Amino acid sequence: MNLLPFTLWAVLPAVALGQGAFFNLDFESATVPYRLYLATDVAAAEAFPGWTVRGDNQVRSLVGYNRTLPEESSVNLWAISMGIPGTGLYCAALSPYPFGSCSLAQVGAIPTGATLMLFSTGAERHPELFAISFAGVNLVPTLVSSQAGIWSQTWAVDITSYAGMSGELRFTSNTLPDGMGGWLSGGCSLDDITFVPEPGVMEILGWAGGAVSVVAWWRRRKC
Repeated sequence: MNLLPFTLWAVLPAVALGQGAFFNLDFESATVPYRLYLATDVAAAEAFPGWTVRGDNQVRSLVGYNRTLPEESSVNLWAISMGIPGTGLYCAALSPYPFGSCSLAQVGAIPTGATLMLFSTGAERHPELFAISFAGVNLVPTLVSSQAGIWSQTWAVDITSYAGMSGELRFTSNTLPDGMGGWLSGGCSLDDITFVPEPGVMEILGWAGGAVSVVAWWRRRKC
Protein backbone atom coordinates (compact mmCIF):
# COMPACT_ATOMS: atom_id res chain seq x y z
CA MET A 1 0.00 0.00 0.00
CA ASN A 2 1.37 3.41 -0.95
CA LEU A 3 2.06 5.90 1.81
CA LEU A 4 1.35 9.59 1.27
CA PRO A 5 4.48 11.43 2.45
CA PHE A 6 4.24 14.32 4.83
CA THR A 7 5.88 16.49 2.17
CA LEU A 8 2.80 16.21 -0.04
CA TRP A 9 0.65 17.90 2.60
CA ALA A 10 3.26 20.63 2.91
CA VAL A 11 3.26 21.51 -0.80
CA LEU A 12 -0.35 20.98 -1.89
CA PRO A 13 -1.56 24.38 -0.62
CA ALA A 14 1.04 26.02 -2.84
CA VAL A 15 -0.46 24.50 -5.99
CA ALA A 16 -4.15 24.66 -5.12
CA LEU A 17 -6.21 26.86 -7.37
CA GLY A 18 -8.49 29.57 -6.07
CA GLN A 19 -11.62 27.97 -4.72
CA GLY A 20 -13.98 30.44 -6.43
CA ALA A 21 -17.43 30.31 -4.87
CA PHE A 22 -16.53 27.24 -2.79
CA PHE A 23 -15.69 28.02 0.82
CA ASN A 24 -14.44 26.24 3.93
CA LEU A 25 -13.25 23.12 2.13
CA ASP A 26 -10.95 22.23 5.03
CA PHE A 27 -13.62 22.90 7.70
CA GLU A 28 -11.30 25.29 9.53
CA SER A 29 -13.83 28.17 9.33
CA ALA A 30 -15.95 26.77 12.16
CA THR A 31 -16.91 29.54 14.60
CA VAL A 32 -17.39 27.31 17.63
CA PRO A 33 -14.72 27.45 20.37
CA TYR A 34 -12.07 24.79 19.87
CA ARG A 35 -12.55 22.07 22.47
CA LEU A 36 -10.84 18.73 21.98
CA TYR A 37 -12.74 16.78 24.64
CA LEU A 38 -16.05 18.67 24.95
CA ALA A 39 -19.05 16.75 23.55
CA THR A 40 -22.10 18.90 22.86
CA ASP A 41 -24.50 20.15 20.15
CA VAL A 42 -23.93 23.29 18.08
CA ALA A 43 -25.66 25.14 15.25
CA ALA A 44 -24.87 23.69 11.83
CA ALA A 45 -24.20 27.21 10.50
CA GLU A 46 -21.48 27.67 13.14
CA ALA A 47 -19.95 24.25 12.62
CA PHE A 48 -19.99 24.26 8.81
CA PRO A 49 -20.10 27.81 7.35
CA GLY A 50 -20.85 27.63 3.62
CA TRP A 51 -22.19 24.08 3.74
CA THR A 52 -25.68 22.57 3.99
CA VAL A 53 -26.01 19.58 6.31
CA ARG A 54 -28.68 16.98 5.58
CA GLY A 55 -29.72 13.88 7.45
CA ASP A 56 -32.24 11.48 5.93
CA ASN A 57 -33.06 14.15 3.29
CA GLN A 58 -33.82 16.80 5.90
CA VAL A 59 -31.73 19.92 6.41
CA ARG A 60 -30.18 19.83 9.87
CA SER A 61 -29.92 23.06 11.85
CA LEU A 62 -28.17 21.29 14.74
CA VAL A 63 -25.12 19.02 14.60
CA GLY A 64 -22.99 17.21 17.13
CA TYR A 65 -19.63 18.60 18.20
CA ASN A 66 -17.24 15.77 19.13
CA ARG A 67 -20.20 13.39 19.15
CA THR A 68 -22.95 11.98 16.94
CA LEU A 69 -26.56 13.01 17.36
CA PRO A 70 -28.69 10.31 19.00
CA GLU A 71 -31.01 8.51 16.61
CA GLU A 72 -30.39 10.99 13.78
CA SER A 73 -28.33 10.92 10.61
CA SER A 74 -26.13 13.99 10.47
CA VAL A 75 -22.72 15.37 9.53
CA ASN A 76 -21.02 16.35 12.77
CA LEU A 77 -17.96 18.44 13.63
CA TRP A 78 -14.95 16.81 15.25
CA ALA A 79 -12.00 18.55 16.86
CA ILE A 80 -8.92 16.51 16.01
CA SER A 81 -5.29 16.38 17.08
CA MET A 82 -2.95 18.89 15.45
CA GLY A 83 -0.43 16.05 15.22
CA ILE A 84 -2.21 14.59 12.16
CA PRO A 85 -0.44 16.08 9.10
CA GLY A 86 -2.50 18.49 7.05
CA THR A 87 -5.78 18.20 8.91
CA GLY A 88 -5.79 21.34 11.06
CA LEU A 89 -8.16 21.65 14.00
CA TYR A 90 -11.44 20.32 12.61
CA CYS A 91 -12.89 17.68 10.32
CA ALA A 92 -16.38 16.62 9.32
CA ALA A 93 -17.74 13.28 10.51
CA LEU A 94 -20.39 11.71 8.29
CA SER A 95 -22.56 9.73 10.68
CA PRO A 96 -25.67 8.10 9.17
CA TYR A 97 -28.08 6.49 11.58
CA PRO A 98 -28.88 2.83 10.79
CA PHE A 99 -30.68 2.47 7.45
CA GLY A 100 -30.40 6.23 6.78
CA SER A 101 -28.02 8.61 5.06
CA CYS A 102 -26.42 12.01 5.58
CA SER A 103 -24.75 14.54 3.32
CA LEU A 104 -22.70 17.70 3.24
CA ALA A 105 -23.31 19.94 0.21
CA GLN A 106 -22.27 23.30 -1.20
CA VAL A 107 -22.91 25.15 -4.46
CA GLY A 108 -19.86 26.62 -6.14
CA ALA A 109 -17.60 26.57 -9.20
CA ILE A 110 -14.85 24.08 -10.01
CA PRO A 111 -11.75 26.23 -10.65
CA THR A 112 -10.84 26.69 -14.31
CA GLY A 113 -7.95 24.41 -15.23
CA ALA A 114 -8.43 22.01 -12.32
CA THR A 115 -7.87 18.35 -13.15
CA LEU A 116 -8.11 16.64 -9.76
CA MET A 117 -10.09 16.96 -6.58
CA LEU A 118 -8.26 15.45 -3.61
CA PHE A 119 -9.78 14.80 -0.19
CA SER A 120 -9.00 12.85 2.96
CA THR A 121 -11.16 10.39 4.87
CA GLY A 122 -10.74 8.05 7.78
CA ALA A 123 -10.02 4.41 6.98
CA GLU A 124 -13.32 3.30 5.51
CA ARG A 125 -14.64 -0.20 6.05
CA HIS A 126 -17.33 0.18 3.37
CA PRO A 127 -16.19 2.85 0.87
CA GLU A 128 -18.83 1.69 -1.61
CA LEU A 129 -21.41 3.38 0.63
CA PHE A 130 -19.63 6.74 0.44
CA ALA A 131 -20.81 8.78 -2.57
CA ILE A 132 -19.71 12.02 -4.24
CA SER A 133 -21.60 14.04 -6.82
CA PHE A 134 -21.22 17.32 -8.70
CA ALA A 135 -24.16 18.99 -10.43
CA GLY A 136 -26.14 15.79 -9.87
CA VAL A 137 -23.55 13.54 -11.56
CA ASN A 138 -21.94 10.79 -9.49
CA LEU A 139 -18.14 10.98 -9.31
CA VAL A 140 -15.92 7.95 -8.82
CA PRO A 141 -13.08 8.42 -6.31
CA THR A 142 -9.87 6.41 -6.46
CA LEU A 143 -7.78 5.61 -3.40
CA VAL A 144 -4.27 6.92 -4.05
CA SER A 145 -2.59 6.54 -0.67
CA SER A 146 -2.98 5.63 2.98
CA GLN A 147 -1.03 6.78 6.01
CA ALA A 148 -0.45 3.85 8.32
CA GLY A 149 -1.11 4.43 11.98
CA ILE A 150 -3.05 7.71 11.77
CA TRP A 151 -6.34 6.49 10.29
CA SER A 152 -6.12 8.57 7.13
CA GLN A 153 -6.65 7.88 3.44
CA THR A 154 -6.31 10.19 0.43
CA TRP A 155 -8.69 9.93 -2.52
CA ALA A 156 -8.67 11.58 -5.93
CA VAL A 157 -11.44 12.36 -8.41
CA ASP A 158 -10.77 13.30 -12.03
CA ILE A 159 -12.78 16.53 -12.48
CA THR A 160 -11.15 17.68 -15.73
CA SER A 161 -14.46 17.75 -17.63
CA TYR A 162 -16.09 19.92 -14.92
CA ALA A 163 -13.42 22.61 -14.68
CA GLY A 164 -15.00 26.07 -14.79
CA MET A 165 -18.51 24.72 -14.20
CA SER A 166 -20.82 25.68 -11.34
CA GLY A 167 -22.97 23.21 -9.46
CA GLU A 168 -23.60 21.47 -6.17
CA LEU A 169 -20.75 19.44 -4.71
CA ARG A 170 -22.14 16.81 -2.36
CA PHE A 171 -20.57 14.17 -0.13
CA THR A 172 -23.00 11.48 1.06
CA SER A 173 -22.70 8.60 3.51
CA ASN A 174 -25.23 5.80 3.19
CA THR A 175 -26.17 2.69 5.15
CA LEU A 176 -27.53 -0.64 3.97
CA PRO A 177 -28.84 -3.79 5.66
CA ASP A 178 -26.13 -6.45 6.00
CA GLY A 179 -28.60 -9.29 5.44
CA MET A 180 -28.23 -10.56 9.00
CA GLY A 181 -30.39 -8.06 10.85
CA GLY A 182 -27.62 -5.50 11.17
CA TRP A 183 -26.39 -2.70 8.94
CA LEU A 184 -23.35 -1.52 7.00
CA SER A 185 -22.28 2.11 7.08
CA GLY A 186 -20.21 4.38 4.84
CA GLY A 187 -19.72 6.74 7.78
CA CYS A 188 -16.27 8.28 8.06
CA SER A 189 -14.36 11.49 8.64
CA LEU A 190 -13.85 13.96 5.77
CA ASP A 191 -11.26 16.70 5.42
CA ASP A 192 -8.89 18.68 3.18
CA ILE A 193 -10.95 18.94 -0.01
CA THR A 194 -8.55 20.49 -2.54
CA PHE A 195 -8.65 21.25 -6.26
CA VAL A 196 -5.33 20.98 -8.08
CA PRO A 197 -4.16 21.43 -11.68
CA GLU A 198 -1.96 18.80 -13.30
CA PRO A 199 1.02 20.96 -14.36
CA GLY A 200 1.55 22.74 -11.04
CA VAL A 201 1.11 19.71 -8.85
CA MET A 202 3.44 17.63 -10.99
CA GLU A 203 6.20 20.24 -10.91
CA ILE A 204 6.08 20.88 -7.17
CA LEU A 205 5.71 17.23 -6.28
CA GLY A 206 8.88 16.68 -8.29
CA TRP A 207 10.68 19.32 -6.24
CA ALA A 208 9.46 17.83 -2.97
CA GLY A 209 10.87 14.41 -3.83
CA GLY A 210 9.54 11.15 -2.51
CA ALA A 211 5.87 12.01 -3.11
CA VAL A 212 5.55 9.28 -5.69
CA SER A 213 2.16 7.78 -4.89
CA VAL A 214 -0.01 10.48 -6.47
CA VAL A 215 2.44 11.00 -9.34
CA ALA A 216 2.47 7.30 -10.21
CA TRP A 217 -1.30 7.05 -9.92
CA TRP A 218 -1.86 10.05 -12.22
CA ARG A 219 0.55 8.74 -14.83
CA ARG A 220 -1.26 5.41 -14.91
CA ARG A 221 -4.52 7.28 -15.41
CA LYS A 222 -3.06 9.18 -18.38
CA CYS A 223 -1.83 6.03 -20.14
